Amino acid sequence: MRCVVALSSFVLSFAAIDTARSQVNTSVVNQAEDAFGERVGTEQLGLYGESQVRGFSLQSAGNYRIDGHYFVRAAQLPDSVLDGVSIHVGASALRTDFPAPSGVVGLRLKKAPEGATGSSVETGLRRYETPFIKLDAWHTNEDGSLSWTGGAYASPDTRYGDGTRGDEYSLGSVPQWRAGNLTLTGLASWTKRSYSGDYKYASEGDALPPTFRGADLFGPPWARSESRIVNTGLAADWSTAHGWRVRGSMFLSDYDQPWADFAILETDSALHARATGFLVQGQSSRSVSSELSVARHFATWGSTHRIYGAVRHRQTDSLSTAGERFDLGSVDLRRPSYGARPGLQGVSTYRDTNVEQTTAAVGLELSAADRARFRAGVQRSSYSKIVTSAETSASTKEMPWLYDAAVIVPLDNAWFVYASYVRGLEEQGVAPGNAVNRNEVLPVIEAEQIELGFKGRIAADVSMVGALFEISKPIAGFDSAGRFGIVGDVRHRGVELSLTGELTRNLSMAAGLMAFEPRMSAAARRSGQVSSRPIGVQRLAAQVTADYTLMSIRGLSFDTQVNHAGDRLARSDGSLRTPARTTIDVGARYRFEIGRAPAVLRMRIHNVTDVHDWIVDSSGLLSREQARTYMLSLGFTIDRDSAL
Repeated sequence: MRCVVALSSFVLSFAAIDTARSQVNTSVVNQAEDAFGERVGTEQLGLYGESQVRGFSLQSAGNYRIDGHYFVRAAQLPDSVLDGVSIHVGASALRTDFPAPSGVVGLRLKKAPEGATGSSVETGLRRYETPFIKLDAWHTNEDGSLSWTGGAYASPDTRYGDGTRGDEYSLGSVPQWRAGNLTLTGLASWTKRSYSGDYKYASEGDALPPTFRGADLFGPPWARSESRIVNTGLAADWSTAHGWRVRGSMFLSDYDQPWADFAILETDSALHARATGFLVQGQSSRSVSSELSVARHFATWGSTHRIYGAVRHRQTDSLSTAGERFDLGSVDLRRPSYGARPGLQGVSTYRDTNVEQTTAAVGLELSAADRARFRAGVQRSSYSKIVTSAETSASTKEMPWLYDAAVIVPLDNAWFVYASYVRGLEEQGVAPGNAVNRNEVLPVIEAEQIELGFKGRIAADVSMVGALFEISKPIAGFDSAGRFGIVGDVRHRGVELSLTGELTRNLSMAAGLMAFEPRMSAAARRSGQVSSRPIGVQRLAAQVTADYTLMSIRGLSFDTQVNHAGDRLARSDGSLRTPARTTIDVGARYRFEIGRAPAVLRMRIHNVTDVHDWIVDSSGLLSREQARTYMLSLGFTIDRDSAL
């Protein structure tokens, strides 16, 4: 509560500054187009996030766009420059030129409100009593040609659900200049984060270790993880009255990781663990991505059509290492105790990975009055990768043809059905911490998706979206030597449904359901993946998020979110799995005024029932469900009138 008390004096010092709005006032339910994935600040809903979409990771695949512009991310953007994040799959992906098989993460930059100058402040406690303060500011000149928005975030004592602690700071700015039909948008952000390392668990026996509650630290207290992130760029958008639109962009994403310590705790039924530590330092990744696209609308045969094309280029340089491995001995997790931090021996081997890719693409979109719409695109990509280390050097080069096509058929003014096909290149991320080649950059793969779906309204303000999908791609796993790499193919075939909108005047809801059947190829099973089902993939997910405004008390609303996740395999032979789990979050938002200044008090409880089951990732390593925790924040919005 110390941050909330400190807020009062801090905000009063801004009383003379015109302000407009704060993200704490935004209900993510009202922002969501569907129930597949939406985030505004710390508020999030949807079946999917960046780490899991239809059973695959978009973080690893690297399918990102910034306001529609091509972006290759080395590390994430801070909320100081982001207005929100959307997961585009199914019907929402039909608007994306040259889409990706597993979906696209749409990043929306903040924009200054028209004719406004001001700032906003939010502070309080985030998860696990993490104190924070967040400042946003913006300015637009009188004719709207110049605008700027930006922000800062500080948390000197960041706390996490696994007991690790550290600090986090970020700054960001988004300037924009408009001249007629030309818009230039800049981006600059910086983030510094440090905490006491990462650790995960592995089961030593034939059953999962006993579960235990709380947010205590069970890993080595001397572990370190530090990172510095810079994202910068410039995007241009120009259109004419004759149907032409030209867009161009260039972004730099830079990730420097001086330390990245990691520990694995092989835990038995008595909560005794054999601890192995990996001391990793000096890793980095840097990506430069650029794009030039041209599109033109034209009318013929009584309909409007579009032809479009793009040239994309990216260059990514990564320096990675498996680090140095140390046996940390036996640890009793009921009373964890570790010795001193081991000294580095200077024997780490580093790999320098350079990836360069150039893609030329062209597409056509045809409309047949109100009867159907057809779009198709083709890409030719030149992809090269060079990996060098002190011992070896290897290179690969590929020039695949990639395709996408979709047919959209309206049924009436409110409904349409569609069929689509996409084939594209995707990254696979890096090898996990329990692999012999941990942190090694994995090879690029070709993936394809076939989809049938629909979208429509079942009421004036309630929409429904559904799809049948099949995604096929090579899959990474462990071979008999413990290396993590491509071991075969996997196919995810499933269904997803979404229902969103205002059910009544004061009740909004987003509900989603996803179920699919993953199947591994025979080659993958021969490599050691005995089960036909991949490790760490849930076959069933469901979520309901609701926001209810209490009409009897002005400004008061309640929200809840119920999440259900299916079980997951924890071993390749199918002998061990983590259970299905259901968690519940509840919250309240109270909008009120202090004098003439609007304010918002936000409270949220995560994991109300304190579920504490194990969660397994694709490497087979275990982590604990985050314990019940609370969030409390206070945000102020002071406009020009209220400052008088």
